[in-house]
Amino acid sequence: MTTNKSMYDLAEDYRRLLAIAEDGIDEETGEVIGQHAVSAAFDYIRDNVKEKVVGVAQVIKRISAQEEEISDEVSRLQRRVNSLRMARESLKSRLISLMEATDTKKAMTPYVSVSLGKSSLSVVVDDVNVLPYSCKRVKIEPNKVEIKSMLDKGISVDGARLKPGKLRLTIR
Repeated sequence: MTTNKSMYDLAEDYRRLLAIAEDGIDEETGEVIGQHAVSAAFDYIRDNVKEKVVGVAQVIKRISAQEEEISDEVSRLQRRVNSLRMARESLKSRLISLMEATDTKKAMTPYVSVSLGKSSLSVVVDDVNVLPYSCKRVKIEPNKVEIKSMLDKGISVDGARLKPGKLRLTIR
């Protein structure tokens, strides 16, 4: 048995069948439906739902596998980017050393122009504790682990509450 109905349509069929089971009457057609027919329809819909669940779960598994493959490729490419970045920085550092050692300020060709200049000053913080308050940034964020622990113990925490989590779907 294969159904081409969407998950939405299957849910709607099930809701409609529940209404028919309560009244014994199909509200769309006005037809009186016997308990045996309702039971058979429930079995049919449940079979279709089960088949749809299995099919969608298989699609989810394939998507998860693709996601993992892409994530692995992204990691590989990120390692490659980092390697290229380190090679570039190493070459730049050696080029600066060469230009300093030979007192070369500029080198120009039709394809590339290179010049050596002083960089701007950068700030070095030796001890953050002795800095004036105006020179510090403070980031305040909630400690959710502590808040949950307190709420679990029945201690009220102003500005926080527990809420039920989402349903979790497990596919193996």
